[in-house]
Amino acid sequence: MKKPILLAGANGNIGSFIFEKLNKEYAITRLDYTQGILGNNYFSLDLTNELEVSTFSKSSPKHNALIFLVGLAHKKGKGQEFDEFRRINKQTLVNLLSALEVQGKLPNKIIFASTISV
Repeated sequence: MKKPILLAGANGNIGSFIFEKLNKEYAITRLDYTQGILGNNYFSLDLTNELEVSTFSKSSPKHNALIFLVGLAHKKGKGQEFDEFRRINKQTLVNLLSALEVQGKLPNKIIFASTISV
């Protein structure tokens, strides 16, 4: 049986590449904010929305690993943008891990890829 991996940020450049490389050997559940091809273990999810994240965590199986690639990128965060960078680049991970912890589904491993503006 394939080990389950949760891939957050699955539609980005890195997420798409990782999915293609790992999909044959692992059972990948993909999360992304954008609408992708739903089904086939793909979920469109706003990780800033605690209720959505909680609902997902209740129905999701426990994953062996989380690969977390969510974040604002392509520019450095400045004063007025700081709250938005913190909300996307940090709070999304906190929301997901907190919801999984409540359900007793924290992954065994977490791989966190950050951006320049964290």
